[in-house]
Amino acid sequence: MKTSLFNKLMLVLVLTIPGYLAFGQGTFSYHYIIPPELGDRLKDVKKIAFIDFKYNPPQEEGQEAKEEDFNTEQELLKLMVEKQKKELLGDEAYNQLQASKASENADPMASALVSNITSLLIIPDRGKSSGAEFLIQGMRTDVYTLVDRADIDKILGEQQFQLSGVVDAQQMSEIGALLGADAIISGDMTSSKEDQRVPEQVDKVYKQVKYKDEDGKEKTKSVFDYYKYTYTVTRNVTSNFNIQVVSVKTGQILGSKSYTANSSDSKSKVFNRTRPTSNAYPSYSELESVNSLVRKTVNPLSLSAANYISPRFGTITMKISKVKAKEFKDQAKEAADYLKDGRIEKAYAIYQTIYDADPYVTESAFNVGMIYEATGQYQKALEYYEAALESAVKNSNEKKFDAAVDRAKSELETLRMLESIGIKLEKQGFSTDAAEALMAEKVQTKGNPKKDRFNVYESASTSSPVIGKVPGGREFPSFGVEGNYTQIEIVGGKRGYISNDDIK
Repeated sequence: MKTSLFNKLMLVLVLTIPGYLAFGQGTFSYHYIIPPELGDRLKDVKKIAFIDFKYNPPQEEGQEAKEEDFNTEQELLKLMVEKQKKELLGDEAYNQLQASKASENADPMASALVSNITSLLIIPDRGKSSGAEFLIQGMRTDVYTLVDRADIDKILGEQQFQLSGVVDAQQMSEIGALLGADAIISGDMTSSKEDQRVPEQVDKVYKQVKYKDEDGKEKTKSVFDYYKYTYTVTRNVTSNFNIQVVSVKTGQILGSKSYTANSSDSKSKVFNRTRPTSNAYPSYSELESVNSLVRKTVNPLSLSAANYISPRFGTITMKISKVKAKEFKDQAKEAADYLKDGRIEKAYAIYQTIYDADPYVTESAFNVGMIYEATGQYQKALEYYEAALESAVKNSNEKKFDAAVDRAKSELETLRMLESIGIKLEKQGFSTDAAEALMAEKVQTKGNPKKDRFNVYESASTSSPVIGKVPGGREFPSFGVEGNYTQIEIVGGKRGYISNDDIK
């Protein structure tokens, strides 16, 4: 019986382990460019300015929202007063006064949101992480020039603009022109809170009791001890943020988006054995303040807004596709090892040579696409991903190939957008000579690596110059025979001829 069970178990292992190992040849982690959500709508936008965001705090219980009606007479009176101030103070002093007012009137929560977003936009490698190959040379994420806050306050003061939140696109375009910006960004955030009592929670508490069974053996069992009563209050804060981007040149809205973030706190009172008759719940005053919880929503909202208008780096870990064709099995394993070690050039050389030999080896096409994507060569990556998708067996890795194709197309759009504002990617090339050498047949020199050295000649003759010496007992890529000489490749990629008498 035991032998039969053992045999069945071994059979399961024999059947499953090869399938598991065949699934892949390890993983390759690298960075790629994630485009802004606005995509190529930000084409030609180099300089941006932020108008003060508007913040609507949570309403306290029983408090009604106030609606301010526009009063034409009052507004005209304000303009007359401002005109008189300007005449009395002079232009320079008046503008300084208006700029200081704009800064003073800015809501701290809205200012924090603007500050966070701009801080993210000036990071040159936003999204870059350790543990993945970073081969995208020349790319950066600080792609915009930001209009200085003092300049914005000054212009608003001079023009007597009192703007905050999402405002009229035409007004924003006018302000942007004065600031020399290509796009104006405005926004508003509204927060709400909800305080509530969680229904009473009753739990049974058990204790361990020792006893002796019928045979006198000591054992332990769980016995009900008492009830535990828990009373909890919670405070949930939800912040909704609307962002709007307007083209200064056309006055059109390039995009608008809404984001939501939540933050919460809770406090509990626990009573053992006896249910309380009064004051069971904690006071709401013990909870984290509303403002504090609102501040916790600012960071995620800032990140969403930055991602909306700016590119960033992402990290992706892909399974290296295992080449199933028998004739390329050993070379592909070597390539996978190179790729896992980050030796991109050598891995590329082997996979590319396999693909050139048989374009229908789907796995090699996909792996070449990965290498091109990792180095920012997205057009090439797209070509190889599409080739892999085209030659793939039905339902075999199609989702993975489809995702790779879509990703490469998105990355190409980002490159075009960045090139429109003068940011170009440095592209990394690969040597086809290296591919040929890696896939070439090998020859081994005779003798001992410590004692023997053999001449390598410039041409197939002992009368030609010696270009180097190679040790005995070593393998070298070979590229054909000419008379009594074999062409090999030595250190530095040089090729020369060695006497057939010196090789096995």
